[in-house]
Amino acid sequence: MLQLKCLRHNTLSVVACVAHHLTRRYVLGENKLESYQLLPELILVYPDCRAHFISEADRWIDDKGDISAHSFFSVLTSFVEEKFLLGDYEHCEKLFAFVEAAIHSENAGVSNAACTCFIENLINIAGHNNEFELSHFWTLLGPSALYFAESWLAEG
Repeated sequence: MLQLKCLRHNTLSVVACVAHHLTRRYVLGENKLESYQLLPELILVYPDCRAHFISEADRWIDDKGDISAHSFFSVLTSFVEEKFLLGDYEHCEKLFAFVEAAIHSENAGVSNAACTCFIENLINIAGHNNEFELSHFWTLLGPSALYFAESWLAEG
């Protein structure tokens, strides 16, 4: 796992540092994270996802061109599953920091989508797919994502 020291936060956690900066940018500062901002922001932290999202555009962009946050995070789930099954964890800490920041968005739709259509979907896939397991992503979950995941499993 990649470990970089963030001098500003005196931490080795890339997830905590990226999530802090994204959360500060969208939740505490300039504006809240909106659906139309999801892909450009994700590409900044995980450039390899662009081609996947373009190929799956019909799944997350409706006929009017509006972006569904729930569908976006579902497509992100399939992307992560494919990458992790191949053993490709490049940019994974930044990706999960992005998800953590989305959970903290003031936009309830984006926050809900990050939880139910990404974290919940990953858990469900791990429960039904013999190859994809919780261990593929559990340690990458930020504090809020982990809280949601543990709550989801406790209720199930």
